[in-house]
Amino acid sequence: MGRAAGAPFSAAALPAMAVRASRVRFDDVYAAHFEFVWRTVRGLSVGTMVATEDAAQDVWLTVARRLDDFKGQSSLRTWLYAIARNVVRNHQRQQRRKGALEPYDDAVQPGAVTTDESAAHAVWRDVQCFMGSLSDSAREVFLCRFLLEMSAAEVAAALDRNVLSIYTQTRSLKRAFALWVNAHAEELP
Repeated sequence: MGRAAGAPFSAAALPAMAVRASRVRFDDVYAAHFEFVWRTVRGLSVGTMVATEDAAQDVWLTVARRLDDFKGQSSLRTWLYAIARNVVRNHQRQQRRKGALEPYDDAVQPGAVTTDESAAHAVWRDVQCFMGSLSDSAREVFLCRFLLEMSAAEVAAALDRNVLSIYTQTRSLKRAFALWVNAHAEELP
């Protein structure tokens, strides 16, 4: 039930309106950016699927807790990426302490689709194989630019780097990926 145009707000209604607005806002952010956050967490490689799900859930808990802190000084995707990146790093540190970190598996080889695997999973496995050959910095730029489709300006803001260096690294990564695909063409589906 809304208020009539021109009617003053009641002081008692303000806290409830703020909570309702915050909830709607979180729900909107969640609905619009769930896939982005999931791909970010998955792309930053937490390890197992369970660890990825835990990290993604922690991202959304952090977003819910800090949504009122978002001031719009960067894009919402940049802000979400920074939160996801920090949560993944925390999960990786915890896993390293436990001796359970599963980094990109260099032993994963590109190859044909098995009977248990869909073509999409095979392509993702092959992209992960390529990403496993990259430095952490290059992997983040590849993830942001090609898999998350972030603009160079968003990536520069998220990684606290110069936008021109992001453009340069993007071109370099395109060439590296093309060379990698050509070198593994016989093995790819």
